[in-house]
Amino acid sequence: MPKNRLLLIGLLIILIGLATVFLSPFFVSGGLRFWLRWQAHRQGLSIDLGKIDAPFLRPITIEHLHIANPHGSKLEADLSIERATVDLNLAKILTGAGGRAVRGT
Repeated sequence: MPKNRLLLIGLLIILIGLATVFLSPFFVSGGLRFWLRWQAHRQGLSIDLGKIDAPFLRPITIEHLHIANPHGSKLEADLSIERATVDLNLAKILTGAGGRAVRGT
C-alpha cells in the first residue's frame, strides 16, 4: 500500500508540473490583459490590446497596444505601439532583489 501511495504522489507531482508548463501561457497572457485593463481604468484611460503571446519562460510579446484619453479630458494623450516585448525576471520579482525585474523593448 505505501509503495502505491508513493507512486501515486510522484505521478501527481509530475502531472501538476506538466500542467503548469502547458497552461502558464494562458494564465500569464490573461493575467497581463486583466492587469493592463484594470490599470488603464484606474487612470481614466482607454486601452486597446491585440494579441498577447506569452511562451513559457520567454519574453512576453504584445501586438498592437493603443492607450488614449477619452474625449473631453483636458490632457489629450495618444500612445500607439505595434509591437512591445516585455521580459520578466521572476526571481527578482518574487525576492525583491535589486536590479530590473521588468525589461521592455
